[in-house]
Amino acid sequence: MASINFNPFENWFRKPTNPLPPVNLHSLAEPFSFISRKPTSAAANFASISSTTSTTPVEPKKPDQEPEKPGYYMQMLEQYFWECDNLPDYRHAPEVEKILSEDPVFEKKENPTEEEIRENERWWREFRANPVIKFLTRAEEIADQINEMELQKNDRPYRAEDKKLWQALPHVIGLDGRPMPRKAIKTKEESDDKFWDFMRQFQFGLWGFRQRPYPPGKPIDVAQAIGYKRLEQRYYDCKYEKHGLIGFLYHMA
Repeated sequence: MASINFNPFENWFRKPTNPLPPVNLHSLAEPFSFISRKPTSAAANFASISSTTSTTPVEPKKPDQEPEKPGYYMQMLEQYFWECDNLPDYRHAPEVEKILSEDPVFEKKENPTEEEIRENERWWREFRANPVIKFLTRAEEIADQINEMELQKNDRPYRAEDKKLWQALPHVIGLDGRPMPRKAIKTKEESDDKFWDFMRQFQFGLWGFRQRPYPPGKPIDVAQAIGYKRLEQRYYDCKYEKHGLIGFLYHMA
């Protein structure tokens, strides 16, 4: 006799024999995507409005054009910059040191013989014993002493606050190879004379009058008369747009 099952939940927990395939949401959304531009070999789904089905041929990407060759003057400029960065410093090269160490008058022999050495010593003894050479040597020694006395006499400027700067500044080498002394102002009268001499010529040029030619032998050292530190400080403090000419002359005085 057959039995009847009255359980209504029996088939709810059983796996169906032929389940429905899952819906591919990605394939449905792909035809409407304007971001994805990858061409597909398969035909698009029906009712597709995507631009991927366009038959317009894609133009091949042109290769990048080669950069233009720089012109003649640009090449010269690049070569100049390269030489500034890469050329060695020939001031301290061995060849330069050798040339500077050589005597410009007497030639130095390499590997001299004993006879040549004795001949050279004999020639130098006769040369130094010559009375004319003795006189010229003594004259050079006296000139060195006079130059040293001039340097010591002018080792301090007119204003005491400029002493360190005055002594730290190197002297210019003269034509005779000795350092040329800088003339120091000694008295207040000399300082005033230099300042007003400069101011007179400055006013002549300011108002269009003829100026005196600049004396190369005796320059107007007005900077020393005013003071190097005072001049630097007053130069920074001076406001041309505020004071004008009057303020400039006031700060220069």
